[in-house]
Amino acid sequence: MSSEARSPMRNSSMELLRIICMLMIVAYHYAIYGFYSQDLVYSPNKALVELLSLGGQFGVSVFVLISGYYMVDKRYSFRKFSLYMGQLWFYTLGSLLLFIVFFPSSGLVTREILSMSLLPISKGYYWFATSFFLLMLLSPYLNCFIKNAGQRLLLSAIVVLLIIYTFLPSLFAIHLSYSSTLARFIALYLTAGYVRLYGPEEGSGRRKHRYIFIVLLGLCWAWVLAANFLWQHFGLEFFLRYSNYLPQNGIFIYVLPLEMFLCFLSFRPTYSKTINSFAALAFGVYLFHDNQLIRSMWQGVFKSSQFAGSPWLPLHTLGAVLSVYLAGSLIELLRQKTVGRLWQHVTDRFFVPAWEALCRRLSSRLNIPEKSRDK
Repeated sequence: MSSEARSPMRNSSMELLRIICMLMIVAYHYAIYGFYSQDLVYSPNKALVELLSLGGQFGVSVFVLISGYYMVDKRYSFRKFSLYMGQLWFYTLGSLLLFIVFFPSSGLVTREILSMSLLPISKGYYWFATSFFLLMLLSPYLNCFIKNAGQRLLLSAIVVLLIIYTFLPSLFAIHLSYSSTLARFIALYLTAGYVRLYGPEEGSGRRKHRYIFIVLLGLCWAWVLAANFLWQHFGLEFFLRYSNYLPQNGIFIYVLPLEMFLCFLSFRPTYSKTINSFAALAFGVYLFHDNQLIRSMWQGVFKSSQFAGSPWLPLHTLGAVLSVYLAGSLIELLRQKTVGRLWQHVTDRFFVPAWEALCRRLSSRLNIPEKSRDK
């Protein structure tokens, strides 16, 4: 996921999908952090905000699918972990320093935020970053399983994980808390590996996935709009209560992202330097705008709640989402050109050699052959 680890020759159709998904995630955070609960109770704009909120979980799932698809053939890399952590610390510690120096009276910098900024993974500063880090740790074992399990056993593992994070919560209200998120990510990773080994190749041109994706997306939108219509005109709150819950839970949260992924995978592979360059900044956009200190910008800077009942809300939404995406992209680009290069140099000069020396020492004590060690 770390931008420094990407190949510049990635398929631009898939890189465009990264950009679209990150825009969906930014719009999702605009919807959930930009309004107070009472803002949209009697507003016709409520349907628009709920439609925007559908994109968050869908976008995250597609990100995992894309990452899994390309990580299946990669080996374990300590360097990648170091670059990943450097990127996280830049945003957590950078925002902490920003608020301490320029907004000392905001009251947002607490002891808990300080602790989370120093230990973003173990303290769960970003739920997605923590879950993805765990997925990276498991990736060598998952890759081994994907390549050696066979088609039937791999499918069986995916079904078991789907039961854990989709059917149990939806049908029996059984939630396994944090483990459910990790199970979801592993299921998506295994699915991406299955597609890589047994599914259609990039540029296959299969249009059925495009049609299925459009139909499923239309059903989700139709459900949200119908629920809001029934509430506004007939006062039927039952449907409104589940307007967002059903599309973002159960099998929808797996099938719709998968079909979106397969839809873009079917397009003819192309290369665009501009698209790939923007896509390389996408994870930085996430770390910037979903920072626990920066989240206040939706209310403090954009005044989103003031547009809750305004006919200008669609334009405000477009402007706010694009502004945040472009600002996050610019900050990530500056990070890559400055602090990112410095951290990469330190990683290559000190951290990687130290890790390799430690591996050699442990391997010699455990009598592990030289050729079997991963770098």
